[in-house]
Formats: sequence, structure tokens, C-alpha cells
Amino acid sequence: MVSSINEMLNQSANCDDLLLCLYDLKELDVDVFEILVEEETPLTVDEIAERIDRDRGHTFRSLQHLVHCEFVQKEQVNHESGGYHHVYFITNLNEKASQMQKKLNSMYTNVDKNIEEFRNKYS
Repeated sequence: MVSSINEMLNQSANCDDLLLCLYDLKELDVDVFEILVEEETPLTVDEIAERIDRDRGHTFRSLQHLVHCEFVQKEQVNHESGGYHHVYFITNLNEKASQMQKKLNSMYTNVDKNIEEFRNKYS
């Protein structure tokens, strides 16, 4: 997987590479994301950790990053006998894809301005 825009531009990148570059995701984050997409039902941290064969701590941190980036939502499930647990599920992916497009468009506009600044400064 690519880790920079330069690498992405110089090779054929895939959608996972885009996630890594745009949102500073790690490969573990993408693995967790893919598990949630495949499952289509909310899962607990422990269920996800078991499926990706990673410890609970790393899985939890990955989920927190995905929640922060708004790829995943977290919901509290209350138990009738008291207590609760959290489950995680995928957000609206079509909406997220639209947000990604807007982010890329904004990035392109900023880069274009920087190139113009470069021309003015160094010509």
C-alpha cells in the first residue's frame, strides 16, 4: 500500500491506498473497516479483534480512529440486567464517498494555489 501522495501518483493506487493517504489510516484500520463492511451487522470490539486476529487494545484504537474519521459509528447497547456494551457499524458509504470527493476537490484547489504561489515566488 502507498503511504504518500507522491507514491499514489507514481503507481496505480487502489481505493485502500486512497483511504490511507486521505485519512492517515493504517493497514489495521482498513482491515477493521473491511470486516465491518463484510459483516453488515454491528460488532463489538472483541468480535472484530477475533476476526482480524489482533488484540483488543489495537482493535479499539483502530475503531476510535475510524469513528473519528466518520467511517464507523459507535452505539451503546444497554443490558436488561444492567450494564452495557458498545457495537460498531459502518456509516453511510455513499455519503462518505461524496465527502471524500469534496475533500479531494478542496485539496486540488489548495495545491493549485500553491503551484501558482511557487510560480510567483521563484520565477
